Amino acid sequence: MQKIVDEARAMLRESGWSAISMRRLAARLDVKAPSLYKHISGKEELLQLLLTESLENLGKRIHAAIDEECTSASLLQAYRQAVLDDPHGYRLMSRTNFVNVVSPSSLDAWIRDAFIKVAGDEPKGLAMWAFAHGLVTAELVQDGSPALEPSAEAGAADSLAAVGAIWDAGAEAFS
Repeated sequence: MQKIVDEARAMLRESGWSAISMRRLAARLDVKAPSLYKHISGKEELLQLLLTESLENLGKRIHAAIDEECTSASLLQAYRQAVLDDPHGYRLMSRTNFVNVVSPSSLDAWIRDAFIKVAGDEPKGLAMWAFAHGLVTAELVQDGSPALEPSAEAGAADSLAAVGAIWDAGAEAFS
């Protein structure tokens, strides 16, 4: 099963979700499509597997960060870096109703718990999560985001510094 998910993640990075089909995935795995369906029911299950893996990886990163240093700066830095390391998975999560802040699944609650623990209460923790989600989403939608694709342009370093300053201000605001 993991080989299927890994290959689907590679396809996601290369071409985006819309380019993934069970037939293409089977071809890349060098199996016939009917054989693939013995392991996975279809594209919807594949989506759920990819989303779960992305959310688990994000959760592991932020919990490791706050286990080491339980501060808003540490949490926000880990959140940002985890997303920038898996931008396609995060975009996929953001375009679905997989993550539910109001009625969280156990996986969502695990992510929430990190923010609530650092913030000290639920409303402030959820506000910090909303800040992190909003700012990292803004970074992801920027064409040529300096955080994702450092360029030789003179302004890239300034842009990266400006975004970093916003993250720092957020960390200070939630301290």
